[in-house]
Order: sequence, then C-alpha cells, then structure tokens
Amino acid sequence: KVYGIWRESPKFQIPNFKGTASEILMIPFWDLGLGAWLFLIPLYLYTSIPLCSQSIQELENNLKSASAEEKPVILNQLAEAYLNTNANKSISYAEQALKESRKTDDPNGVTSALVNLGDGYKAIKNPKKAIQNFMEAIKLFDEYCQPSSSAYLWNKIADSYLPTQQYADALDANKKAMDLYKKENDKIGMANTHTDIGDIYFKQQK
Repeated sequence: KVYGIWRESPKFQIPNFKGTASEILMIPFWDLGLGAWLFLIPLYLYTSIPLCSQSIQELENNLKSASAEEKPVILNQLAEAYLNTNANKSISYAEQALKESRKTDDPNGVTSALVNLGDGYKAIKNPKKAIQNFMEAIKLFDEYCQPSSSAYLWNKIADSYLPTQQYADALDANKKAMDLYKKENDKIGMANTHTDIGDIYFKQQK
C-alpha cells in the first residue's frame, strides 16, 4: 500500500521532519500539507550530513570521526539503511543511537532511535518490543505537542498487532490515531486510518 506522509516515513521529529532523502523525494508534493512543509524546510538545518549521497560504508567511515552531536544522526541513518537487509544490525545501530542521543539530551535523536527500534523489532517479528518502543516515542511526541507524529505511531502500533490477530487492540490503536488526526484536521491521515480500520473489520469477518 502507498499511504500519505505519515505512513512508512517514520522520522517525523521534534521539532523537525527528518527522513532519508529518498523517502522525502518519493512523497508527491500534493500530498504534503503546510504543516509537513514547515517540518521539511528545516530538515537540512538539523544535520550537515547530506542524506542523499551517503552509502552505508561512507556513513560507517564518518561515524569514526563524528562529534557527539553528529553520532546519533549517523547511527540513526545506519539503522534506517540496514532495516530492509539486516534488521538485527539495524536494531544494534538504533540502540547505539538511543544511547548517544540521551548522552547529549537530544530529543530528535531519541525519537528517531525509538522509532527505528520499533521498526527493527517489527521486522524481526517481535511486536511486543516494537510496540514498547513506539509507545515510548509517543510519550515524547505528546510531551512536545506533536499530535500528528503520535497519530502516525498509533497507526504503526495498530499494524504491529495484526500479525498476531489482535484485532481489537489494532482497532483501538487506529481509533486513537483517528482522534488525533481529527484534532489536527489531517484529512490524509484520517483517510488512511479509515482504510486501515476497514481492512481490520474485513480480516475479522474472514
């Protein structure tokens, strides 16, 4: 499925939107509301590392000489880069990113790391740990008043319940996402969540 900006593009930050360049470039501009653009504009202010040209090897080389502030950024990028090919390595880098981010009291790095951990555990079919990390990230997003980010993660939590057929929990998570999208008048988020809820009801009837 292809959803809006909040689906499968998890690096929605405090206060910036941070994702890989490929994720950003693949999002049709007409799907981006004003709020999203306000987060995209400061993207390159958050890190001086060009996302589009960094290979895994280059990132790993850069990590050796990175400053304390740069390390969480590179580690999170490595976690993202390994997610689809080596989820365990992705988790390892995300754990390091979380540790380094907490050292420098960097909420952007912490939330990125938590979401990367959630994605990693989801990839290795450990929904319990995936949900734990997504929930921890939601607490931070709520603390910093980022309802769209929290809503997006409630969607991811709902997805995490589906492999174990915990449909009631998945519906509850999607309804929490829907409430947040409604408060933000996020029509794309609402539409995507309506689709997800419909899919769950269909699965329940099988």
